[in-house]
Amino acid sequence: MNEKQILKELKKLKKIQPDKNWVFSTKREILGENFQTFPIFQYIFSVSAITLFFFIALFQFSNSALPGEPLYFFKKAKENFLAKFIKEKEPEIKIEAFKQRTEELKKIVEEKKTKKLPKGIEELKNQAKDTSKVLNQKKVKPKDLTKAMASLQNIKEVEKNLGVDLESEITDYQKSLENQIKLIIGDLEQRTLSEKQKEVLESAKKDLEDKNLESALTKILSLNNIEE
Repeated sequence: MNEKQILKELKKLKKIQPDKNWVFSTKREILGENFQTFPIFQYIFSVSAITLFFFIALFQFSNSALPGEPLYFFKKAKENFLAKFIKEKEPEIKIEAFKQRTEELKKIVEEKKTKKLPKGIEELKNQAKDTSKVLNQKKVKPKDLTKAMASLQNIKEVEKNLGVDLESEITDYQKSLENQIKLIIGDLEQRTLSEKQKEVLESAKKDLEDKNLESALTKILSLNNIEE
């Protein structure tokens, strides 16, 4: 289903009327058996239910939206809402949001939607800065960095297909990710490791020095005794 079809279906939702029995039973559960109300309140209740359903559907359909498309606003709004109101998961949400930007850009390139390319790169840069701010303030669990690794892989693939350097556009994100890797390495150095694990750790440190973040991440996440 393309975007025009989705928007057409969403418009149809406005015309849907909730089942009267459902409206009555829900109202009775909330307000009680003896509550008497005016018709205007019944109308408001019905409209509110339809509006809520409409926006839930809208946010759901927006998941596949790309930069520059009408539904993209709702996709970003949902991400920002979650990050703001679920503070304990803010780093995870922001890392996932950056991963989404890389996947969007990858899809734009694969589908040759060149008109959306500038907007896709702009969204990637903005999300990189936004995510880096959170990563600079909070320590991230190693398991959450698996999404960061996927993001780096997506960027390399886009760079290969476009023949451009995107890593220079996300230096803030890379620096914050590098700091997170250093924190994990520091934790690992305080633990008892086998000789083989020590070798992996030393190799990861060398990769980090060489700015090979993807390889460093892969190695530290492969160590069995990382606590999540």
